[in-house]
Amino acid sequence: MCKQIFKLGISWWIQKTHKFAQRTGHCLINLAFITYRVKQGNQ
Repeated sequence: MCKQIFKLGISWWIQKTHKFAQRTGHCLINLAFITYRVKQGNQ
């Protein structure tokens, strides 16, 4: 019983962090793209 709850908790945590990491990754990619475009425009 305890092991099952532990496994469930870990899989839930991984799902949460994975979603968070995906969102953060998208934000970082967007930021990098925007700064790149701005630098290109300034040249």
